[in-house]
Amino acid sequence: MAAVGGFLFGYDIGVISGALLSIERDFQTSDFVAELITAGVLVGAMIGAAFGGVLAERLGRRRSNMVAGVVFAAGAVFLGFVPDTDWLIAGRVLIGIGVGIASVVGPLYISETSPAEKRGGRVSLFQFAIVFGILAAYVVDAFFTGVPEGWRWMFALGGVPGVLLFVGFIGMPASPRWLVMKRRTEEAETVLRRLLPAEQVDREIARIKEDVARASSGDRVKLADVPGIRLALTVALGLAVLQQFIGINTILFYAPILFHHAGFKTDSAALAATVGLGLVNLLATLVALRFADRAGRRPLLLWGTAGMTISLAAIAIGFAVMGDADPSTSISKAPHTGHTPAAATHHLAN
Repeated sequence: MAAVGGFLFGYDIGVISGALLSIERDFQTSDFVAELITAGVLVGAMIGAAFGGVLAERLGRRRSNMVAGVVFAAGAVFLGFVPDTDWLIAGRVLIGIGVGIASVVGPLYISETSPAEKRGGRVSLFQFAIVFGILAAYVVDAFFTGVPEGWRWMFALGGVPGVLLFVGFIGMPASPRWLVMKRRTEEAETVLRRLLPAEQVDREIARIKEDVARASSGDRVKLADVPGIRLALTVALGLAVLQQFIGINTILFYAPILFHHAGFKTDSAALAATVGLGLVNLLATLVALRFADRAGRRPLLLWGTAGMTISLAAIAIGFAVMGDADPSTSISKAPHTGHTPAAATHHLAN
């Protein structure tokens, strides 16, 4: 259920790509305003992520996920009725807050309610849910293209997974770790009996108490001071930061517009190509999840990075050589050939 938060994130990444085509026509927006509408969710996500940890500590992981669902659903419905672009930007920020909260508390809840041997696979479901949400948004965009003010429906339907996240968590157990932190050990034991074999419950409670006591005492080890860890930590943080600058977000957010510039004549054609992009994106994620343990993370990272570099270079060179292509010529579609490989190799690398 926590992975629904990942779906919300993915849906919001994908839905703006098709909605912008209609918004720009209905409101006659400038490129700058369109960029603000797109970026609003990212600003909101930064705010939500900053407060997500505080909510998780005070309200608990379960109720924090419910809060994220409410915020997202409210923002989605709000966007369905906004009168102008100012309110549209505000609504996107509101949705982003919900996404930011879910991106923190979702994986946290999954990790704290999963047995150690299954934890990695279950946390990976959050990433899969993101790309599935992107694909779902692209399909919704394609369905409502050509419908008068169809962008309102595109946004409003995003409230459905928000409601699902809220309702689904009503019957979910609280995080055992959070319960121990709040000195509700008996409740934590009850939850763990639902998650683990009976003979493992006492051992897990002891481990959680030890972790919580260590964190509370301030007896923490700085990873950067551990021999052999500093370089790995630097590389890991560097990858997390640099992945935000590789250009994949431009493709995911503006795919139909890019396909238009590459020579696709109609919104329907551009959005159909975008759905294909989302499908390849999903399949590449499945491949990465399937072979991460077999092939290893490093080879997938290296091959994915190489693929992204080549694909993005192909897009840049294609547009640089051909400019905004003439839709009447078949060769004008050449720049789009890098879009789908770029998305696919990005998720192999992730």
